[in-house]
Order: sequence, then C-alpha cells, then structure tokens
Amino acid sequence: MRYSQTNIGGNHQIRKFVVSPKSILNYAKFCVDYGVHFTPLALVRSYQNPYQLTIIVEDSVTYPGIGDNGEIKGNKVVDPDNETVVIKERFFKAHNLEEWFYKAYDEKLGMKAPAAGLAESRGFGGNYHYAKTVLKTQVPSAGKWFFDIPEGGYYSVYVSIPAENATTKNAKYQISHNGRIDYKTVNQAEIEGPLENRWVRLGTYDFAEGNNHYVKLANNTGEVGKYIAFDAIKFVKVYSNLPVVYSVSPATAIKDEDKKTIFTVTGQNLDLVELEFSLANCEGITEVTSGSSTLKEFQCKPTSTGQHSGTIKAGGSILKEFSVKVTDPPVPTLQKITVHPKNEEDGILYEGGQAYYEAVGTFSDGTESVITDQCTWWASQYATSLGNGLVEALLESADNEVRITAVYSDDTISISGTYETVVTKRPIIVRSISPTSVTLGVTTDFTITGENLPVEKSISLRLEGCDEERMEPLDSARSTYIQFRCTPRSDVNPGMKTGELTYRPYGDLETLATFSIEFLEAPTPPDDEQLVLKEVRVKANEDLYAGKTATYQAKAYFSNNVGNGDSLKVPGEKVLKIVEITGECAWQAYGTNYVTSLGGGLVQRGANNPMLLTATH
Repeated sequence: MRYSQTNIGGNHQIRKFVVSPKSILNYAKFCVDYGVHFTPLALVRSYQNPYQLTIIVEDSVTYPGIGDNGEIKGNKVVDPDNETVVIKERFFKAHNLEEWFYKAYDEKLGMKAPAAGLAESRGFGGNYHYAKTVLKTQVPSAGKWFFDIPEGGYYSVYVSIPAENATTKNAKYQISHNGRIDYKTVNQAEIEGPLENRWVRLGTYDFAEGNNHYVKLANNTGEVGKYIAFDAIKFVKVYSNLPVVYSVSPATAIKDEDKKTIFTVTGQNLDLVELEFSLANCEGITEVTSGSSTLKEFQCKPTSTGQHSGTIKAGGSILKEFSVKVTDPPVPTLQKITVHPKNEEDGILYEGGQAYYEAVGTFSDGTESVITDQCTWWASQYATSLGNGLVEALLESADNEVRITAVYSDDTISISGTYETVVTKRPIIVRSISPTSVTLGVTTDFTITGENLPVEKSISLRLEGCDEERMEPLDSARSTYIQFRCTPRSDVNPGMKTGELTYRPYGDLETLATFSIEFLEAPTPPDDEQLVLKEVRVKANEDLYAGKTATYQAKAYFSNNVGNGDSLKVPGEKVLKIVEITGECAWQAYGTNYVTSLGGGLVQRGANNPMLLTATH
C-alpha cells in the first residue's frame, strides 16, 4: 500500500491511500467537493474550483482506465451508485499523432510506465501530443478535445502550449459551442516562459450545459518543416447570463473615404465578455475604447451607400440586430465669408491708390475656398469698389476708415464678410535728379523722378549759386517726375554746389532729398586751336519701364576738327572738351503713341515698344 500527503490549506492535510479503483473514485469525489486537483494516473486533469468554475481537459489517452469493473474507464466519470450512468465525459481523441510522456518505474507493474504529474515543464500533466505540419491540401492529422459543461454560461477558453515541438505560427483552433463554430489562430512558436505561463487565451464563448461541444486542431497549416503541439485545454467560467444590448447608434452614417464613423453600443454587463461588432460594407472595424459595463464604442469606414445590416454578438450569440443607412456626403453649404488683403503688398490702401482683396468661404464640411469672383463687392465712403476685390481709395482720403464688403447670395442664402482698414498717405520717394552738372550762366531744367511726388506748389528746390532762391515746379509736374528751372550765376566759382528738395504740406518744412550739382565754367576755345562741336551723345540715367518715366543725359563733345568730318574717329582728331547740355537741348521721342518726350531729358513710356530719342543742340 502506498500513500502521500496533500495540503489543502493551513495545516489541513489529506492522506491518499491507493488501495482499489472504488477507493480512488471516492477520493475523486472528495477532491471535487473540496477543490483539490485530482489526477489519477493522469487520466483526465479535469476539476472544478469551488471559487471559480474551471474545467481542464488533458490530452492523455495512454490510460484506458483503472481496473476492470468500470468505475473509471475511458476518461469517463461515472456515478458510484449506478455504474451505467456517466456523470462527466472529458477526453482527447488523437488521430495519427505522436505522444510524448514521462515514464517512471511502477512497482505494481514491475516496469517503467507513464507517471502522472511529473515533468510538468515539458507538457501539462507530463505529456503532450505533436505532429509535423503539412500543406493545406494534404490529409491532416488532428486532435479533438471532448468535454461536458456542468453549468451553462460564458467561458474563457485557454490552450496549453508545451515547451517543445510547438514551432508553427498557424495553429488554427476550431471551437464548437452551442451549435456554432468559431476559429482562433495561435502562433505557438512565440509562446515562451515556464509552463504555468504558457496558457494562451482563445477567447470567450457561450456554452450550454451538457457535452455537445468540442475543440479541434489539425496539422494542415500550410507550413513545411514545422511542428504543431496538442496539450491540455482549460475552461474558466466568467459569467452566467448573456449581456443585454439596448441600442446601437447612430442609425445613419456618411460614406467618407477619409473618416470613420463611431458607433455607440449601450446595454448591461457589456464589460464581462468580448462583444463582436459587425456591419456590412464597413471596413476596418475596431473597438475605440474598452468602454464600461453599460457602453462600448466601435468604429469603421462605410464603403457603399444604402441600408446595411449589422449584429452585436457575444460568444457567437446574437445580442442585437440593427441597420444603418449610409448616404453620400451632403453638398457643403457656405457658412461664413472672411475678407482680407490678397497678399502682403496689397495690405495697405494708399490714398488715390488701389488694392486687391480676397473673399474666402468656410463651408459646412470644414473646408475653405476662395470665392472672390462669386461675390458682389462694396466699399464705404472714401473708396470705390471696382469689382472682383479691387478697391480704389479716393484722393485726399488719408487717415479715413474704409469698410470693404463681399456678399454671396443665391436662391437660398445671402452671406457677407467685411474688412476694415484705414487709408494711408503714400510715402514720397525720390529716385534721381538730373543733370548732375551745369554750365555757369546757362539756364537749365532739373528733373526730379520718383513716386508719389507732390505736384502742388508746396514742394520746392533750393540750389546754392542759382539766381532763384526758391524754385517752384514747372507746370509739367507729375507724381512720378517734377521739373525745376535754374540759372547758375556767372559770378560764382565753379565746383560742387549743394541743394535740397523740400516739402511743406501742413506748415512744417520737410526735406525730401539732398544732392550735389557740379557748376562748370563756360567752354573757352584755346587760342591756337578752333573748338568744334563734333557730337552730342545721349545716355540713360535709369531704366525706362512701361508705364514709368526716366531721365536721359546729353553731353557735347568738342574737338580740334582735324578731319573736317562728323566723326571723332579720324586720325589726329582729339576731343578737347565734354560739356553736359541736357537742359540746353531740344528733346524729341519717336516711335509709337506710347512714348513721349517731356523735355529736359525726361521721357514717359506707355508700353515696351521700340523708340528713338534725340537731343538737338
């Protein structure tokens, strides 16, 4: 007779005497009642925990039973009072599988035999089954676990993965429950750690009371050179009753390529089991958050319009059927208009000047679009709207507020947007003064070029050595050029003289520019040679663009006239003197109607067309 001691808790111990099959059955019943793991010769490691209903079905089929009278036989637990009544039936059926198990010397048998509960590190219960993987088209080897469920409800299903001969990545478990079949694929090769940590959860499924259930695994994974393992499975009851789903919302959704729709599921006990959300023609279904017992959220992207049906399931049971109407996105409607300068340069509205403004519409779908040409434009006092966002400020409107309005209207809506600004006085810019040299005693016209030049008498030119103390602009004055006339006195010394351009708009004198002009003596021919004006050459002081003005300079070239011709290239011809005669020449521009000589070397050009400019002395 052999016995061992087993601790239940605290100092309580059970002494197990192995004397007969009948005593083993009575001990098994005692262990079940008190939650002790009962493993007689590793028949079926099946037990129920009184604190949480748990069932384990081993894969051992090595032992046909104990004894010959049928108390425990074929992994069936029978009623001890009526040996023909099967209480539980939990067993593993192997088809063409190899089995690994631990053997130890058995005194009763007088030989080595499989030993229960040993070598747990290799497989649950000291054994496991395995097979080489084959292609999906080949006839498979398989293992099938049969079991009974004492109480209907939801059970989490786990599988044990042994430490050896488990290298497949595609172990596809088939779970049969309540007349339905679900599948779960496990990568056995990635399971690591000690055996107690090698339980892999397949999922939570609903099982009815009884034995009409099974879990099946086959080796036709499609892999070559891998191994697939078959070990114990475990069922842990998590909940007895079905969750209740009250509603799924929204009932409508938009077909949007870039946006998913979030669906909210409300009910009771939703957090105790895994909910399966499905909706026809809605791709990428994922759970948004873990949710709570009364609410969960899922999201997916509808791919087609129409009325689509969906279900909420738990463990294969349908908890709620619903439908969602999917439509195309609605045509966006205009919600708001924003008016602003078209670009940074147009951000300032000068008096007498123009600026471009832009209307941007914000639509119901959150997008924005430029709708400048679809609007009617208005400008308040001190400005005029020229249409399509172009606004012109009135002359002498500086420092006044202007409101610019864009209005969009159709048969259904009328929306406007405004922009407020203050008219700014244009800055006076002086670019050049010419000529830069004059002859004493010769009346000369000076030309000032620039932008926004004032044409009124409040601007004046002062130049040291001129007969005129203060020169006022000539009548030809424009905002881009102004001309002044001066006669350098003959009694002043030649050399550089200083001058300034001043402006007195409101009483305070403002200096716009300072400059220097060279005063030259009148040319005197040498006593021994006769000077002759040989050439007049014209040179541009600045570039002349379309719509702009520019000044030109004329210089006289005097020579000894050795060649008696009109060229300075004759041998012996010598230039004796060069004199600027810009203000003394008659100027004329030839070409199209787009070019005009304004005198004094000043030319205005309307277009980029060829032109001929002459200066005659």
